[in-house]
Amino acid sequence: MTVSTRSPRVERSRRTILEMLASTVDLSDAPPIQAMLDDYTADPARFPAAHRREVPFLDDNPMYTRDYSKCVLCWRCVQVCADDAQYAYAINFTGRGFETMIGTFFDRPMPETTCVFCGQCVGVCPTGALKAKRSGCSSREGPPTRSCRPPAASAASANEIDRINELPRRQVR
Repeated sequence: MTVSTRSPRVERSRRTILEMLASTVDLSDAPPIQAMLDDYTADPARFPAAHRREVPFLDDNPMYTRDYSKCVLCWRCVQVCADDAQYAYAINFTGRGFETMIGTFFDRPMPETTCVFCGQCVGVCPTGALKAKRSGCSSREGPPTRSCRPPAASAASANEIDRINELPRRQVR
């Protein structure tokens, strides 16, 4: 048995899927998907009457933002939050059909869920739907400071950063 992964039929199917995806979701922060659009010569304007997924931008916690209009429902963030790594189960799918999206139980703000703000969901997001607020800060530069907070961060998050900086650090041998 021979499996062909680059046959004309497979390429046409992949191109159509990419075109439908690009017509409904903002892929501006997804370089790997942009590369696939180029690789398969997909035309994002092929389906002009497609209904764009417009979801409100969520900035309800001090660690990351959620822009689900960029979400392709890949399931990665849900998996890493659940059985694959964290076992927090803070996010899951909500809704059905075209209304399906990632969300919290009972649409609670993230601080009211079981989220421990580990950032693993942000790390696996391929489209930029989940973004760290302190993306300019690196753990290699030392502990986070007020200077690497975004201007929109609240005073509560500044106090939290100060509290974290005062905690004793474990020495790695």
